[in-house]
Amino acid sequence: MLEIFTIKFKSVKPEVIYLAKKINVLFVCAAGMSSSLLEVKTREAAEKKGIDLKLRAIPVSEFYKYDIAGLDCILLAPQVRHKLKEVKERASEYDIPVGSIDFQTYGLVDGERTLRTILNLVGQS
Repeated sequence: MLEIFTIKFKSVKPEVIYLAKKINVLFVCAAGMSSSLLEVKTREAAEKKGIDLKLRAIPVSEFYKYDIAGLDCILLAPQVRHKLKEVKERASEYDIPVGSIDFQTYGLVDGERTLRTILNLVGQS
């Protein structure tokens, strides 16, 4: 479990800082290629906030062979959202939270928004 601290500064939006370990995230998409762009933007957003984030994008066809033990969360790209139930069933064996990236975030390659989604999922675990 991650340790979460909130630091408040005058006239600055409160920042949540995640400490203690790297956040290990798996992106699942149709072919594992388009997610790589979002992967880069999300890593950049994490680096700006000082968050140690490990991301890996794989096609949904590889998900069932992939060793998911040790992941902190799994995100599905919009084009494979129909697999959400199956992915959640497998992830539940390891208590891994699963979410999906909305079409707008994915289409705009919005790393900041994806990072917020990841942090929300990890906070729920």
